[in-house]
Amino acid sequence: MTEKLHCQWYLPSAIKNDYFSINTSDIKEPRQMEGIFNLITDVGFPIAAATAGGYFVFLMLKFILDGVVDGIKSLSGIIKALDNRVQTMNHDVIRIDTQMSHALGIKPDIDRIARADGKNDARKD
Repeated sequence: MTEKLHCQWYLPSAIKNDYFSINTSDIKEPRQMEGIFNLITDVGFPIAAATAGGYFVFLMLKFILDGVVDGIKSLSGIIKALDNRVQTMNHDVIRIDTQMSHALGIKPDIDRIARADGKNDARKD
């Protein structure tokens, strides 16, 4: 039922002379356009246009989400570095508090030390 669209190259007779001759068998038909026309004849223009539009939306979302994912990865690295600093400061404060309590002869805050017990020290020294 469906006919394939056939693209035929037309050369005017003025071009075919002794000085300038072209062999028309060397000219090849563009195959990409044939595939597009076959799609349109098979499913209809509205469906083919909607498919092309959907593909365009997919590409745009992919482009936008790639940018967002890169931003999230950089923010994740910053948050990990800040968390490491907070843990280091917490351990330093507990260490200073314990040293000052010992130097002044005051009982150290055991609850505070117990909360930090078992946690890894974030310092890299």
